[in-house]
Amino acid sequence: MAKTTVSVDDLVTVIPQKVLDFLQLKTGDRIDFIMEENGKVVIQLSNGSEAEEDEEDYEEDPDVTARMTALRSRLDRGETIDIRDLAGILHRKGMKPVSVEEMDEGIKDYMRKKFS
Repeated sequence: MAKTTVSVDDLVTVIPQKVLDFLQLKTGDRIDFIMEENGKVVIQLSNGSEAEEDEEDYEEDPDVTARMTALRSRLDRGETIDIRDLAGILHRKGMKPVSVEEMDEGIKDYMRKKFS
């Protein structure tokens, strides 16, 4: 189901009513724009995750991007990769290291917000 829209003044885009209805968007709702590797942009109702909002605070590391591309290419060719090849792959410049306990607490907070 493709819907077309136009950008108006100041790059404000009007979302077609059928899309608003499909997403069940109401005034004041937040939406996420998710850029996929294949060039598509997905629009979805935001779940309010702080992790997603904070994601923009970190610069993409070209070295990590190159490593991810190489690993994806190997997997696409049916090759197996060593788990050690993934070391440091989730780190982004400006991101502070966290302990396993801090990760657990963050997951608990996210789940409480999402399901309460």
